[in-house]
Amino acid sequence: MPKNLGIVFLFLLAFGGVVLAEKEETKLQKAFEQGNALYQKEDYAGSIQAYEGILSRGVQGVSLYYNLGNAYYKSGQLGKAILNYERALKLAPEDKELVNNLTFVREFLQDKVEASEAPRWQRRLIRLHRFLTLNGVVVIASLCCSLILLFAAYAVIRPTFRTLFLRRLLIPLVSLFVLFSGLGFLKVLESRFSPAIVIAEEVDVRYGPSPQETKAFVLHAGTKCAVRDVSGEWVLIWLPNDRGGWIHQSGLERI
Repeated sequence: MPKNLGIVFLFLLAFGGVVLAEKEETKLQKAFEQGNALYQKEDYAGSIQAYEGILSRGVQGVSLYYNLGNAYYKSGQLGKAILNYERALKLAPEDKELVNNLTFVREFLQDKVEASEAPRWQRRLIRLHRFLTLNGVVVIASLCCSLILLFAAYAVIRPTFRTLFLRRLLIPLVSLFVLFSGLGFLKVLESRFSPAIVIAEEVDVRYGPSPQETKAFVLHAGTKCAVRDVSGEWVLIWLPNDRGGWIHQSGLERI
């Protein structure tokens, strides 16, 4: 009898957990719909509050970040708009609508931070690096490695294929393998420098981690940078144009 009661108790506990999860999901869905409704009524502050409330519960989603980015843009907060577009793009890197919105909003930024001029081949390599995910790079590099090994084994079995393999296939395949392995290494290295967005309307960039340090330059809301180091409440940031310095951590949020 006690054994049966234990089974019943576990069943009720599991059933109760499912019911609670369903109730929580229903609440989150209603909150999301409420945020959408407020956005349609042009109550952008209300929609931001609804969306942020969902995020505070640990929920993430492309639509949630996208809608929140739209609400922040409509309310004139470009920094937080770009921050949430970037977070959505991190979950869906090939979403063209997200890319278009991000490109459009960036046109209104005060800081036009551009990378130093590079040769055409290097710019194309950078675009390829940005387009591919780490998983995509790993898959392509693995495929190249597999083809090299497969063709090498076939060349051992069929000597007539050996000349074609050595003259026409080996160098291109090895070159592609090295290229995508290098891109993968850059992806991993890049992940160590967490990207961030300036959310303060204006923030001073200083030569050291202290308000007493000399001011190097000023950044404005929406500028994207990479966090390279942290010292107390200060972070060392770096920009695509090879400029950098220390800013107070309250002036930015990590993507």
